[in-house]
Amino acid sequence: MTEIIFTPKEEVHKVLEDELTRRVGPHKIQKNEYGKPYVPENPVYFNISHTRGCAAVAFSDAPVGLDIECLRRRTFDESLTDIIPYDEADEVETWRDAIIHYTAREAYVKLMGGSVFAMLKSLAYIGGRMYAEGVDQGVKLDVFDADGFVVTVCRPEPVAEEISFRNHYTP
Repeated sequence: MTEIIFTPKEEVHKVLEDELTRRVGPHKIQKNEYGKPYVPENPVYFNISHTRGCAAVAFSDAPVGLDIECLRRRTFDESLTDIIPYDEADEVETWRDAIIHYTAREAYVKLMGGSVFAMLKSLAYIGGRMYAEGVDQGVKLDVFDADGFVVTVCRPEPVAEEISFRNHYTP
């Protein structure tokens, strides 16, 4: 099962610690070489993302990547063409479209536990699928609108389970 918990940014580490303690008992969080947190020798996977005062934490029985971005900006910003690959340009007509494309790539990188800067330019999110160097990566990307934020969750396929949400955040 995958659960997403929304929380104020300043409370995200407390929520993470409380939930990990509830799910796995005493634990020690470590980070891989790119800074992705994990609990060694434990079947609970988690990922954190935050933006503009809001944070989200994903917990899952399988590896999971998560990104959240604010939708406050209402018009398309031409500078986004620097972060949207050329082959995605036809799908990006609005600020929301750009945020979806960006969060999809970011959630994938976080799933893989790699370096955002090393991987981001080689990725393309086209037709709802993630490609690296032109090869479909076999992941499921779920995109949600939540109180003025776009939330993208990335999980390895096949995925049969639903995503549940808990909200501790009030804008």
